[in-house]
This record gives sequence, structure tokens and C-alpha cells, in this order.
Amino acid sequence: MTLQSYEALERFLDDVPRGYCTYIEELELCTQTNHGTAVLPRIRADAVISLLSATPRLVKLVLRVSGSLDKSVVAPFPFLKNLKHLSISNCGDEAKAPL
Repeated sequence: MTLQSYEALERFLDDVPRGYCTYIEELELCTQTNHGTAVLPRIRADAVISLLSATPRLVKLVLRVSGSLDKSVVAPFPFLKNLKHLSISNCGDEAKAPL
């Protein structure tokens, strides 16, 4: 499954029943906004945490973040027992918003 933006992540969390997330094994997630408006790192992290906490079968995660996320984003990782492949990259301007 691919979520191309922070807005797509928000819509997914609002519209898809949480129980469906347990079937997700591969996830590509981008936290960059479509409209260019900054979203606080903690707010973006909370959305990522909410999704990752609901995906216990996750095997592959590609996380493209726009700048850094709040350090709390690591909270669900100990529970992702099946996670074998993790990729993290900055999809924003590294000079303005480094990881």
C-alpha cells in the first residue's frame, strides 16, 4: 500500500476501519504535505504512530519524511515483529528541514 502525502495518510486514518490495517504487509508512506503548509513534527509523528501501531504484520516499510519527525515515532517499532525491510529518506529539502 502507498500513501503519497500527509493528507493521504490523514484520509486513510479517517476513512479505513482500523481492523483492515492488520492485513497490511508492505507500506510506503510519505509525510510531505500537498499544499506546502508545515505540519508540526509531533502531529505528523502521531499520524505515523497511529498507522504503524495498527499494522502488526508489516514486513516492509518505506518511510519518506519531510524533515524530521518527533522522537516519539519510534514507539511502535518494538511491536513490528515481522518488519524485515526498512527504508527512511527525506523527501523534503535537506538544507531547510534535515532528518
